[in-house]
Amino acid sequence: MKKDNGVTAWKVTSVVLLVLLVGTVVYFISNPLKVEVTKEVIKQEEPSSLIYTDFISWSPELGNNNNKIFEYFVYNFGEIEAKDIIVQCVVTDQNDNIVKRVTKNFGNLASKSSGDGEMYEYISDSDSDHFAYCLTKSCSGNCDVLEHEIPELNKYF
Repeated sequence: MKKDNGVTAWKVTSVVLLVLLVGTVVYFISNPLKVEVTKEVIKQEEPSSLIYTDFISWSPELGNNNNKIFEYFVYNFGEIEAKDIIVQCVVTDQNDNIVKRVTKNFGNLASKSSGDGEMYEYISDSDSDHFAYCLTKSCSGNCDVLEHEIPELNKYF
């Protein structure tokens, strides 16, 4: 009898394992694994120009103290030429109120380069507490203006 119990236990174990194996195979055949494939599309950005204008100084014109000369540098940190750069110089009073705006088309500027410019304007010397700033107002094409990203400067545009 012991042999029958050993053989019977072996048969029962074999049948249980066979049922589990067949059940697993049937389950995976009828329900295949669903693998989610994700494709990441990397959009390559177009090259652009990045423009920044740096105010150098303003001073009276020789022989006419009411005409002021604004001097500035324009920088292009970008990969392409910047076109139709518009520079605006702003004169403010001691309370930071805008007294005068002077605008000039600087022109084009090659990639990774800088250039200097100047503009003339009549500014009355009646108030000696004036301050001046020169900023990039705009440019055309695929062009970004650095000053537009600085919130403190937005009041001058």
